[in-house]
Amino acid sequence: MRFMLGKKSADHYASFSRRMWAATFDSLLLIVLFAPVFDAVFTYFYGAPQGSVDIVEFQQHMAEQTDTGQALHYFWQGFHDSGLYDRWVANTTVQTVLLCLLTGWCWRRWSATPGKLILRLRIVDAASEARMTDRQVLLRLLGYFVSTLPLFAGFFS
Repeated sequence: MRFMLGKKSADHYASFSRRMWAATFDSLLLIVLFAPVFDAVFTYFYGAPQGSVDIVEFQQHMAEQTDTGQALHYFWQGFHDSGLYDRWVANTTVQTVLLCLLTGWCWRRWSATPGKLILRLRIVDAASEARMTDRQVLLRLLGYFVSTLPLFAGFFS
């Protein structure tokens, strides 16, 4: 698969910076449109976030720990007991699934995400220059997931 500039065939891939600008626009659009929705949904299911953490007390207790293992246990215990862990897991899972569905739908519908459309980029099959098939969309989404595992390094290679 490759990116095409405009509607004409080009034996040219979009530069990293153009793809990054498209991804940045997509991210900002998602934040503006969906952050309030996610906040409302998770507040409904989990209630309002619990009070803030007393950072001074937390730092004092962490400083008292002589063993790194105990300090990590205290940190994770507080993270779990506060309910933040459950919210984080649910939020991350829901957002990842919705992002995959939305991205896959955009790729099949327009051969691009909104950011790529603005920059007149399209994702096409490298051999035929045709729109991606369902199989290619799924493989590309899987590739995105795999690329994020090593601290997003797969996107920079």
